Amino acid sequence: MVTPNIKIAPFGLPYRFTFSSSKKRRDRKGIFCSVQIMKRFFEIFYELSSYPRSSGETAAAREFIRAFCEKRGFPANSDSAGNLLVTIKTPKICLQSHYDMVAIGDHPPRVIRDNGYLCAQNGTLGADNGVGVALMLRLIERQIAGEYLFTNDEEIGLLGAKNLSVIPVSKTLINLDGEEDGAIIIGCAGGADYTLSEPLEYINAPSGYQPYAISAKNCVGGHSGVDIDKNIRSALVEASRFCFDRGALIASIDGGEKKNAISRSVRAIAFFDTAPQSGEFIDVRPIKTERKVIKESQKLLQMLVSLPHGVLRRGEDGIHASANFALAKTSANTLTISVSARGHSFEALDEIDRRICQYKWFSIEKSAEYPPWQNGGGEAAKRTFDIMKSMKLPARFIVMHAGLECAFLKDKLPNAELFSIGPEIDFPHSDKERVRISSISQFSEVLERVMGEA
Repeated sequence: MVTPNIKIAPFGLPYRFTFSSSKKRRDRKGIFCSVQIMKRFFEIFYELSSYPRSSGETAAAREFIRAFCEKRGFPANSDSAGNLLVTIKTPKICLQSHYDMVAIGDHPPRVIRDNGYLCAQNGTLGADNGVGVALMLRLIERQIAGEYLFTNDEEIGLLGAKNLSVIPVSKTLINLDGEEDGAIIIGCAGGADYTLSEPLEYINAPSGYQPYAISAKNCVGGHSGVDIDKNIRSALVEASRFCFDRGALIASIDGGEKKNAISRSVRAIAFFDTAPQSGEFIDVRPIKTERKVIKESQKLLQMLVSLPHGVLRRGEDGIHASANFALAKTSANTLTISVSARGHSFEALDEIDRRICQYKWFSIEKSAEYPPWQNGGGEAAKRTFDIMKSMKLPARFIVMHAGLECAFLKDKLPNAELFSIGPEIDFPHSDKERVRISSISQFSEVLERVMGEA
């Protein structure tokens, strides 16, 4: 595989590409994978990244995609869910990516290069799923026959795919939201979000208890599905455990960034009868504040530390079920908590549901449900496997412990073959998100060959 050495200009734009072998190659269908193609991909990705596209706030990015396609003579059909479908010539394959992103930290992202990776300064990069979007736009620009489906609001419950009404006609749909080199995804977890809320009653803190501010450190965050088994510490779990183990009485707890991210930050005010010491993941400092604490603080803390979080069920083939204690917010005398659940069967999801719903003194709402997806793939997936093997990539079929839009698209396209592929993305849904530049080049070539052999 030809790997580019890419230098990034002072403002982040790539300005020189060199390859170690021939400057371009042509497959039997005449599709080029060249220096110019990769350079153009980066230009499109940087332009896409200049628009805000946090889930629920995607209008500017959607209009960029629409205008990009229409300028090149390919109008986009749209629906009320914000999805866009572009058709070129007589399509055999539909490529699909979502254009929203999990926005944590600075947004829109300021894209930079760091030691062979693309990342963002002080925030999420949006390679999930911006790399797929940019590659699709480059193929549209080159008038490669196919259907190109851009879906909206994937990160908040696969909403675009769930409400899709612009239906592709291709017999193969390839989702570009994978995050591992060589992985051909033929199944994914289902899931749901839970919001738990409880009115709070406050009492005076007992004499002898002193107030402290609690915050997290060394909690890097991550994807609540694919990273849940990587021993990434949750700021909310660490703070809850720290306070519970020391018999604290809490006045407030606020933390987390997004429902589908492992929390990396927390802010709590707690009263202790013995001065606590900072630890590996928790910082404490004495403060002056109103001497009010939540009544039955220890009961509440016991509930927080018993919330399902992490891997809940595992088999020989990987994770079967997990949960993520994602958010906590204290406001207007109410505590609100968010937990996300994932499972590869309805039985696993029901088990998590029972565990969460045991806290009957909380008001509990369930939302953003999506089903597990199983038994994807087919002949096109096998051809993709062969292409990857010929490129010396670690081709393999996997089931992904995260939600993919294929879970809803399989019902929208009942006669189509579905599978998912993508570049190597590290730490998605966190401000450490990054994608290997060489992996983008490899992934681009896979797509070139797949579309060329259709």
